[in-house]
Amino acid sequence: MTAGGQRYPYWHLVVASGARPTKLTIPGAECALTLRSFSDAVALKMAARYADSAVVIGGGLIGCEAAAALAACGVDTALVAPEVVPLQRRFGVEAGERVVKILSDHGVGFVGETTVAEIGESGVVLDDGTAVRADLVVSATGVRPDIRLAEKAGLETRDGRIVVDEHMHASARNVYAAGDVALAHNVTAGRRIRAEHWRDAAQEGLVAGLTAAGFSAAWDQVPGFSCTIGDSVLKYRGWGAYETCRLVDDHNGFTVWYETDGEVVGVLTLNADEDYRRGEELLRA
Repeated sequence: MTAGGQRYPYWHLVVASGARPTKLTIPGAECALTLRSFSDAVALKMAARYADSAVVIGGGLIGCEAAAALAACGVDTALVAPEVVPLQRRFGVEAGERVVKILSDHGVGFVGETTVAEIGESGVVLDDGTAVRADLVVSATGVRPDIRLAEKAGLETRDGRIVVDEHMHASARNVYAAGDVALAHNVTAGRRIRAEHWRDAAQEGLVAGLTAAGFSAAWDQVPGFSCTIGDSVLKYRGWGAYETCRLVDDHNGFTVWYETDGEVVGVLTLNADEDYRRGEELLRA
């Protein structure tokens, strides 16, 4: 049943409710724009036309991409994050240092190891009291899978996601889940994997649709994504968690190898497509 009271019968149901942006809990948070939907992107683009300065809160993939895009529009942009460098928690300090350089080359200033305490009419105030001018503030502080419907329906959930098998079956008959909301079993990995990029969501959705239509399909792709910061394209393949990382510089890029127990579990590249392809082979092995 919908919120409007309409009831729709189904034989197969795919839950692909995505994720909701994590809201800021600071004074003035309602003034910050988010970037999750197409309409959010349109609103941000329109706001950038009338802004001379901007602050992007959050050093993740979306934050880095948004900051570089704003700077490309001629907006004086700063990226603020609690980590030492952007993307630190996911990709390590060395990779983050390279991202700082990329951002700087595209006109973005990075302010690390700090948080925004307040958003006001003229900008933001950092936790140490420093004021940073901004006509435009963007909140890129992560997302949470939207499993409210799944919880109400009594589906099995774990770690804030819907538990599904390699065919995207959930715990209820003829119900499937795909995308950010799914904690799916990956055949190649031999375990359940958190996948958080639209390409993985599309692959999981394809598996769910084929399964619902009666075809044999299973999720066996190695998760991955690309991230465009200005004119630099980072490419990643991997299983997420790792124990050690090793960065190898190239003349116009780099490769980061992520390992656990001596085995490659992830690879991040910039202008190193041969390493990227080799990494995917090692991951599948």
